[in-house]
Amino acid sequence: HLLAPPYAGQALKEQRMHKQHGFTLIEMMIVIAIIAILAAIAIPAYQQYIRKSACEEAKAALTGTANLLERHRAQFNAYNAAGQPVPVAANSANIAISASTATTYTLTATGTNGLNGLLNLTLQHDGTRAGTTPQFWASCSGI
Repeated sequence: HLLAPPYAGQALKEQRMHKQHGFTLIEMMIVIAIIAILAAIAIPAYQQYIRKSACEEAKAALTGTANLLERHRAQFNAYNAAGQPVPVAANSANIAISASTATTYTLTATGTNGLNGLLNLTLQHDGTRAGTTPQFWASCSGI
């Protein structure tokens, strides 16, 4: 009569009780789906934040340049006298003095680096703020 060795049942029992290590495919797919959902929400919000801060930087550069021009006028009694200050540099916009006489000036900020076509602001000597996107003088949200 044929009997199985006494350890054969023990090996089978151990084999069934052996714990699996690692992740199943479904667990990995769930994690990837969660990451994709978070990225779909976070990336546009981050891009909006970057555009808004670039818009605020352009506004600050415009007003900084206006302050330089006012200081220049206080010293030389004219905005366009020799030694006119160079506009303040901004990474997000090109700042230009588009019209300058002894008593007036117009500063223009045109968007660059992600603000191309989105930002165009002007600031005049009397404080008039305008441009093709004048709503951004109040708040850059929505850009």
